[in-house]
Amino acid sequence: MTHSDDLLPIIDNRAEHMPMTQSEWEGALKVKAEDVLPKSLLAESRARRGRPASQHPKRLIAIRLDSDLVDAMRGTGKGWQTKANSVLRREWLEQ
Repeated sequence: MTHSDDLLPIIDNRAEHMPMTQSEWEGALKVKAEDVLPKSLLAESRARRGRPASQHPKRLIAIRLDSDLVDAMRGTGKGWQTKANSVLRREWLEQ
């Protein structure tokens, strides 16, 4: 008997999922990613995801503004915070 003969299918002959037994779950929980994944895939899965770090990161602050002003800014649609940032920059820093 070869190693592949020891493996049971996870779907039955009707292509329906076969439930795992408690002992199968216990065995699966002991498997480490390092033991089953190729090193290249493992490294890729641990790579940092998302946007690259900015050299000038934004800061989260709390500021109170008049509700009509906030409604007007939000009413400009997607990217309204970026637009507000640009207006503040232009008015305060680039004069």
